[in-house]
Amino acid sequence: MRRSIRVPLLFTLLALSACSGGGDGKSRPAPSAAPTGMPSASPTVKPSLQPTPAPTPVPSTVAPTLQPSSEPSATPLPEPVGRSWQVAGSVSILGGNRIDSDTNDEGSSPVSNNEPGTAQVIPNAGRVGGYVASPGAGPEGPLQAGGDVFDAYRVNLLQGQYVTLHIADPDRLTGDLDLWLVDLDLNLVAVSENAGDVAIESLQAPLSASYYVVVLAYEDADNGIASASNYVLQVSDTALSDHLMSSQIDFVAGEVVVAFDDARLTKAQAEPDARARQLGLLHLGGAPGRSMRFGFDPVEQKSTQALPLGVRVAPALQRKRDTLRRIKALSARPDVRYAEPNPRRYLRAIPNDPFYEQQWHYPLINLPQAWDLTAGSADVLVAVIDSGVLIGHPDLVANLDPNDPDGVDFISPLDIANDGNGADENADDSGDAENPDGSASFHGTHVAGTIAAASDNGVGVSGVCWRCKIMPLRALGVGGGTGFDIDQAVRYAAGLPNDYGVAPVRPAAIINMSLGGGGFSRSEQETFTQVRDAGVLVVASAGNSGTSRLEYPASYDGVVSVGAVGPDRKLAGYSQFNAQVDVVGPGGNAALGRSAQVASTLGFGRGAPADVEYGYAFYQGTSMSSPHVAGIAALMKSLYPALTPQQFDAALADGSIVDEAGEPGRDDRYGFGIINAFKAVRHAQALASGESAAEAPQLAISPAAVNFGSAASVQDVQARNVGTGTLEVTRVDISAAPWLTVTDLGGGSYRLQADRAVLPVGVSDGRVVFESSVNTVELPVRIEVVDAQAVVSNNAGHHYILLIPATDPESALQVEADPVDGEYAFRFDDVPEGDYYLVAGTDMDNDFSVCDDGEACALYPVSGDLQPVRVDQDLQDIRFATGFEVSFQQLSAQSAGGGDSAGPEMRAWPRQ
Repeated sequence: MRRSIRVPLLFTLLALSACSGGGDGKSRPAPSAAPTGMPSASPTVKPSLQPTPAPTPVPSTVAPTLQPSSEPSATPLPEPVGRSWQVAGSVSILGGNRIDSDTNDEGSSPVSNNEPGTAQVIPNAGRVGGYVASPGAGPEGPLQAGGDVFDAYRVNLLQGQYVTLHIADPDRLTGDLDLWLVDLDLNLVAVSENAGDVAIESLQAPLSASYYVVVLAYEDADNGIASASNYVLQVSDTALSDHLMSSQIDFVAGEVVVAFDDARLTKAQAEPDARARQLGLLHLGGAPGRSMRFGFDPVEQKSTQALPLGVRVAPALQRKRDTLRRIKALSARPDVRYAEPNPRRYLRAIPNDPFYEQQWHYPLINLPQAWDLTAGSADVLVAVIDSGVLIGHPDLVANLDPNDPDGVDFISPLDIANDGNGADENADDSGDAENPDGSASFHGTHVAGTIAAASDNGVGVSGVCWRCKIMPLRALGVGGGTGFDIDQAVRYAAGLPNDYGVAPVRPAAIINMSLGGGGFSRSEQETFTQVRDAGVLVVASAGNSGTSRLEYPASYDGVVSVGAVGPDRKLAGYSQFNAQVDVVGPGGNAALGRSAQVASTLGFGRGAPADVEYGYAFYQGTSMSSPHVAGIAALMKSLYPALTPQQFDAALADGSIVDEAGEPGRDDRYGFGIINAFKAVRHAQALASGESAAEAPQLAISPAAVNFGSAASVQDVQARNVGTGTLEVTRVDISAAPWLTVTDLGGGSYRLQADRAVLPVGVSDGRVVFESSVNTVELPVRIEVVDAQAVVSNNAGHHYILLIPATDPESALQVEADPVDGEYAFRFDDVPEGDYYLVAGTDMDNDFSVCDDGEACALYPVSGDLQPVRVDQDLQDIRFATGFEVSFQQLSAQSAGGGDSAGPEMRAWPRQ
C-alpha cells in the first residue's frame, strides 16, 4: 500500500520567508500539483479608474519593475545519469517531545495507557502527540475496530499553569475531542468540552499538584457523533485559548444561548415557543433573527461513554458538565448555527487574542509596557502599500479606514493586477500567484495585521497599534509591481496629486512599504521628498539579500530603513546591512524554528474575494520588521499628533526610542538600535507636554520567566535598561530559589544554574530578584525533577523518512525508523544524482500520510523552511530535527465562535 507525505500549504507560505520586494531571497518550497477544489470565479470589482493622460515616458527614466531577486526554478532537472550515491544521517527529537503509547499506526505496537497505573508520565515543559478514536471511527489500523476512547497522562503542574489540547481534525460529528483534569484521588477537577468544530481545549491547574490529564474522543449515538483525531497536548505558563465551553468559566448552569439557521425553518418553526418545545427547553429571551436564551433543569444524565479511570464527579461540577453536554448536543443539529453557555461578566494591558502568546516579537520591543500608556487612536491612519489587504479578514475589518475601507488598487498592467481590470477602487488582494501552485502570498495582509490587527477582541492576533486605522493600497501583484504604480500609491496616501486624479478623504499619517528593489530613481526620490515635506512619515523594509546592497525605497533620503532581528535580538542572516539602515525590529529567524518567525493575519487560496480562507501564519523578513516600526510610530502619533518625520529621525539618532545594539551609536548592521515601544510612547508623551524626554531608566529582565523543564540545568538571562538614562544592577538575590547559583557574565548577561540534586521530585518554583539603582525586578523560575525510575527519553514515535525527487515527487524513496537515544538513523542507497527534499514524520492515525496536523514532522533543513539538497556525492551526516508542531492556522471556529473550520489545502506525495 502506498503512503503519502502531506505537508500543509502553510509550509510553502512560510518558505516565502524573505517577504520584501526585490532582493527578498525567497526559499523554494517543494513542488507539487496544484490543490484541487478551489473556486475559480472571477472577483467582483468596482469600475476601473481612468488615469489622467500623461506624456509617454522616456525609457531611460522609467522606474524599474520591482522583481524578487530569486524565484523557484521552473527548469526541469536533467534525467539522472552516471553513478548513484548514498544519503545518510539522523533525525533528532526536539527536547520534551513524547508520543501517546497507543496510536493507530500499523508500524507501531500499541501499549494501553487507560488505567491510573498505566498513565504515561509526561514532562511539565513539553509536547505530547497522540490519537484517540471511538470504536469503528477513523482509518483502518490496530485501534480502528475497538477504538481508543481516551488517553491518560500524569503530569506535575504548578498552580496557574495550563494544559492545552490542540485537535488536528476538529469536526462536529467526526473530530470532537475533550480534555479532563483529574486529581490523584480520581476526583474530576475540571472539563473542557467544546463542540467539535473548535480546535482547542484548555484547562488551568487550580493547585500545585500531580494530576491525570485525560484526552477523550466524544461519542453521542443519538446525534451520530463518533470521533477520531490526532492531537497535540502541551503544558504552558500562559493561556493559549480562552473559550466558554469549560467548567472553569463562570457561566450560568442550566442556561444555553443558541443561534439558529433561520433559513432552515418556517416562520412558525422559528417562533421562540415553538423552538423551545421542540428542544425541550424553556424560552428565556431573544427572537428570530438573533440569538435566543433558553433554560433547562441540569440534572445528572447517564453518559453515552464510561467515565475514564473511574473518576468521581461532584454535584456542582456535574451540573456544569450537564450544561456543556446539552450545548454539544445542540451544536450537532443542522438547524443550529452555534450554541454556547451564558457567561457571567464583571468589571475588570495584555490583549486576550488567542494567538498573542505566539507573538514573542511584542515583548521583545516592550510593547506590553507601551500599551499601558496607549493602545493607539482611531485618528491615526497608516497606509499599507503592498499586495493589497484582505478587506474581509475578521481580524482587520474593524480597523480599516472608515472613510474608504475598500482602499484603492493602483496596479495598471492587467497581467500584474490579476483582477481583470487593472487599477480600480478596490484594494482587496486578488492574488499574486507567488506560490508554486498559483496561490497567493497575501503579503500585505500579514503586514497590515502587525500594524493594526483588531486587538483584545478574543480573536486571532494582536496588532501593534490596537485602535489605529489602515489605508489599504494595492501596488504589488503577479511578479511584483512597477515603480510608477507604487509612486502613484505613495502620492495618493500623502494626499498629493497623482496620475489617477483621486484623493483620500484624509491623508495617511504614516506609510509602510514592505517592498523594494535595486536602483536609485530620481523621480521616486522627489516623491519621497515631497511626502516628507507634507509631514508624512515613510517606513520601509531594508531588504532581505543579507548583503550591504542598497534597496529602495528604504535607502532614499527621508525614508526610515528597517532591518530585522530574531528572538535572540541578533541581526537575522537575511537582513540588509548598509549605511542607510536606521533601525531594526523583529523580523523573525526561521533557523531558530518556525515559531521564531513573526505571527500575523493571512489568507490561504488564490485571491479575494472568491477563493480565500482567512487565517494566520508565521512569516519572516524585513517586510515583517518594518510594520513593527510603523505601528510604533502610530502609537507615538496617537499621543503626539504633531510628530514630524524630522522629530522621529532625531529620536532615533539620540537613542530616545531604541535600545543599543551592535557598536555604540549607529552602525551599518543595527542602525541606531532595536526599536523600543515603551521608550517611544514615553518620548511622545514628553513631546506632547512640551518637554524633552525625561531621563527615566528602567530595569527589565529577558526572558520574563525561566522554566528549566525536566532536563535543562542552565539558562541565560539578560538585564536591560528599557528606559532612558543610566542604571546599574546592584544586587542579585536568590534567597527565594536557593537551589540556583547566578553568575554575572558581563554586559548585562547572567547565567542561572540549577542544582537538581537538592530538589525533591516534582515541580519547584521560586524567583530571582534583580535590584538596580532605579527599580527591582522579580524573575520567576521553575524546574521539574522526575523520579529516576520514571525518566523517559524523548520519543516522537515511529517515523517514516522520505527522500523526494524535486522533479518527480511521486517517486519518493522511503525508510522507517524508531528512535535510539533520541535519534532516528536513516540511510538511502543507490540514489541517482539530482535535487531532493527530505521529510520525516509520524502517521499516528494510519491514514497513510505523514506530517498531517498533529503529527511529528521534520523538514530539511529546518521546520517551516523546506529546502532541496543536491545529491552529486555521498552525503553521510545530514541532520535535522523532528517534533510535534501545533498547526498555527487553526483559526475559524475557536476564534470566531463557530462555523466550519477548514484547514489549508494539503499537498500529498506518495511513497511505497
